[in-house]
Parts: sequence; structure tokens; C-alpha cells
Amino acid sequence: MRFLSVSDRRPTVSVRHAGLSLALAALAACTGPADPDVPPVVTITGAPTAALSSGASAQLSAALTDRRGKPVPAPSFTWGSSNPQVVSVSPTGLMTGATAGTATISATSTGAEAGAVGSVSVTVVPGAPFKLVITTQPDGAASGV
Repeated sequence: MRFLSVSDRRPTVSVRHAGLSLALAALAACTGPADPDVPPVVTITGAPTAALSSGASAQLSAALTDRRGKPVPAPSFTWGSSNPQVVSVSPTGLMTGATAGTATISATSTGAEAGAVGSVSVTVVPGAPFKLVITTQPDGAASGV
């Protein structure tokens, strides 16, 4: 009796002939997607395509795919800024421009696939100028505040 079995979990092929079992190394092509050598990936979305104005905010979000390229459900991240004086980021991924410059915002996975990092570069430009108008009231005049 002869039969061939290919394991989905291990890169081996077993061939049996009359009670004799031989283990052969499977070709890399036979292993398929069960054992890829791909690191987990963090993808950050929500960053402005143009510059962020000082004083403005943008909500970032991150997604995590595992070593097999499948999305990790409900991943958790730690957010950070390479230069918080230029742009800060909250624990929920809300970034706020502070002063003109460039900084890198990163999201590091903390749960499944811990340690995977994604980053995005953010340029902060001076905010729109504002106009302050001061009017004076004659002595004794009522103000409409």
C-alpha cells in the first residue's frame, strides 16, 4: 500500500510503503502561506496629505496585520511623537500641531504581535493669521457683551 500525505502545519512530506515511513523535507513551494517569513505590519491612516497647521488637530488610526497578512482584531497601540514641541499625539492618536517643523508620529502595537511599529511624517506650518479688533467705548457707554 502506498500513499502520500502533506502536512499543512509542518514543512514535511511523509511517504509510507509497506510500513516504512520516510520523512522528506518539503519544498518551500509546498509550505504555502502557513509559514511565511513576513513581519507584522502597522498601517497608520488619517494623517493630512498636506501640512498640518499649528493649533489644528487630526485623528489618526492604526491597523495591524499579523505575520500571515491577516488583520488583527481590536489591536492596541502606544502612540508617540519624535518631537512633541512640533506635534503632540494623545494616547488615542489625536495629533495636534504646535509650532512649525517636522516630526514623526509612531504607533507601536502592544497586544498581539507586540512591538510592530508604523510611522508617518508630519509637517506643521504656522496657523492662519488671525485679526484682533479692539474697539474703545466712550466713557460711560454701555457695552453689548
